[in-house]
Amino acid sequence: MSDKNPELLDQNSLLQQLEATLQRLEKLEHENEYLRTQLTARRAESNATAASTADKVQEDIASVALEHAHRLASASSRIRELRQSRNSLRASESWLRAILESATDYAIITLDLNGAVTSWNSGARNILGWDEDEVLGRNGAFFFTSEDREAGVPKKEMQTAVAQGRAGDERWHLKKDGTCFWGNGVLMPIKDGELLGYLKILRDRTEERQSEQDLRESQERLWEILESISDAFYAVDHEWRFTYINRKTEEIWSRRREDLIGKVYWEEFPQSVASIPYKAHQQAMQERRPVRIEALSPIVKYWVDISIYPTADGGLSVYFRDISERKRAEEHQRLLINELNHRVKNTLATVQSITSQTLRTAATPEAAREAIASRLIALSRAHDVLTRENWEGAYLREIICQAIEPYRWYGDGRFDIRGPEVRLSPRVALAMAMALQELVTNAVKYGALSNGTGRVMIVWTLTGDAGQPVMEMCWEEMGGPPVQEPSCRGFGTRLIERSLAQELSGKVEIKFEPSGVVCTMVSPLAVETQLER
Repeated sequence: MSDKNPELLDQNSLLQQLEATLQRLEKLEHENEYLRTQLTARRAESNATAASTADKVQEDIASVALEHAHRLASASSRIRELRQSRNSLRASESWLRAILESATDYAIITLDLNGAVTSWNSGARNILGWDEDEVLGRNGAFFFTSEDREAGVPKKEMQTAVAQGRAGDERWHLKKDGTCFWGNGVLMPIKDGELLGYLKILRDRTEERQSEQDLRESQERLWEILESISDAFYAVDHEWRFTYINRKTEEIWSRRREDLIGKVYWEEFPQSVASIPYKAHQQAMQERRPVRIEALSPIVKYWVDISIYPTADGGLSVYFRDISERKRAEEHQRLLINELNHRVKNTLATVQSITSQTLRTAATPEAAREAIASRLIALSRAHDVLTRENWEGAYLREIICQAIEPYRWYGDGRFDIRGPEVRLSPRVALAMAMALQELVTNAVKYGALSNGTGRVMIVWTLTGDAGQPVMEMCWEEMGGPPVQEPSCRGFGTRLIERSLAQELSGKVEIKFEPSGVVCTMVSPLAVETQLER
């Protein structure tokens, strides 16, 4: 940077003139001293001269001497001031240059009115690569790209700086080695009443620009992810204003994001205030820690899984998803487990009853073992039918076919099954299966299935009106050995007449006709049964 300064030159010239004046004043002082010496000599030689004439001469000389003394004092003071001013100016200029040379991260360049470089600091050398002596006098357009030079950008910047007081820009610039950097700069006019030149301050922001670009790309990828995920997502700031809402949230809330961004959450959804999700949001905001809950949403009126995370800017990021199907499945599972628990208890009670009653009435242990096994098999088969139907019930025809399946090998035409489709509840289906097992076992041992010609007819009908239909079912054996009334009722008979009647909420009767056993069942179709025609 040049040391030549117009103001400093004027002060130096004045200083030289004052020093010359001082020298002349000193010469006059010597002359005055000489005159005083001569006056003393004359006074000694002519004491007779008139007193008035001597006094006047002395006064004149004293006046001249005093005037010279005043001039000398004034000149000396001015010289000291100018010397101090010159020293201060030089110190200020040195300090300013030290500051400019210390600003190594900034290129600080001055240009004349034609755009030629007049100064070039160390920051300019570090950023652009040229030394000051390589660029002084060159037009400052040399570090602009060829495209910008052709477009007249350097000249336009100077025009803008003059018109608006400054011209800022961010663009690519050239280095000495031919590479480019992204520079952020400002050009300002230098004025002292009139335009003297231009000041250019430029900074290399290539790394910052790349970081900003990487951040933008990262944010774009994040937005793409948030827009594509199946979860709903939204973000709020520390004042509960929406800052982002993804597409899934729009879909679930049936609200456009344009209508919600910048709005306060609780003002847009006042029904959420004081709800469980509201309290979870408040907890996450106040304690600055993640919170996750499952709750019934007051906005969409179904169960949601909500994950709330504090963000660095003091707000929250929230993910939520619809879990209503899962909740229904869990509720269904809970009901199934309760139902299974109930059924297991009932089954165990049935097994216990079968076992104890059979052991009490069986003639021999072998007979007891055979009877228990047969009845447990019947119970198992009934369970198989109900399991296939998810324990929602079973059709009467399927229960009958399952009970007689082991005995079909006795021959075709041994069973005649007729009746409409009737669906029984699980409880009634189990009781019916156990009763049919007892009937078919007795028929094999003593009745129509104990010979080669007997048959069993199983017929059921529906009577009554549609509001309260009544089922009448008849098991009738024929063609078997003559039947005699037993002297006492066994467990199987009691199981049919009592347990089945209780489960059917109806009436069950067994008759031991000579032609064969006849079992009739009359039952209103309970609420849990279903008629299908």
